[in-house]
Amino acid sequence: MVAAGAADSWQATFASLVREVAASNPGGPARGALRSTLGMAQNAEEELAVDDLCHVIEYFNLSISGIQYKKLIELAGQLGVAGIPQLIDLESPLGD
Repeated sequence: MVAAGAADSWQATFASLVREVAASNPGGPARGALRSTLGMAQNAEEELAVDDLCHVIEYFNLSISGIQYKKLIELAGQLGVAGIPQLIDLESPLGD
């Protein structure tokens, strides 16, 4: 859980990351899953949102850039769950 003041900043950064992932993978069935992930973050379920985003990326084989991956690791680290993105096989869809 993120402190009250930092929560808004965390949520904004997370929402930006999810929108970037969606924009770099236009169309397709992942849109609904990504919207659900945003909803988790907005409802103060940050750890679950990070885990879900990783699973959505893996399941739908979404391409993410190295910068997006680093941002995901950073966001997870702020929650104390930095290991979550590393547990998921994100190496294969990792773009440039």
